Amino acid sequence: LDFDGGPPLHYLLADASGASAVVEFVDGRKVITHGATALTNFRVAGAAAGDIDRRYATIQAALAARAGALDWRQSLDVLRSVVQSHTQWSVAYEPRSGAVHLVARQKWETVHEFSVR
Repeated sequence: LDFDGGPPLHYLLADASGASAVVEFVDGRKVITHGATALTNFRVAGAAAGDIDRRYATIQAALAARAGALDWRQSLDVLRSVVQSHTQWSVAYEPRSGAVHLVARQKWETVHEFSVR
């Protein structure tokens, strides 16, 4: 995907079994990183430990502290802790049930809920 100088795009994909991967497009090539559990505006592919974005590192630390098991409210709390002034949405997914919990424009008191099933 080429957006003529726009932001690089990447996608976090997961299924109901818990299998996950980040798909990114780097220099015109599709790069897949299996086992990814979070995604921020940071390229995962080819990143060294010292290159890790502060927001990504914060999310990974929160996941590690809970052995990767956060409910959707805890997930949104973690996302709120790494929000930027220009963040437009924060989303917590429940792959097994298909539930989606979305906060738009940092209005944390309003969680939009829907299902992808």
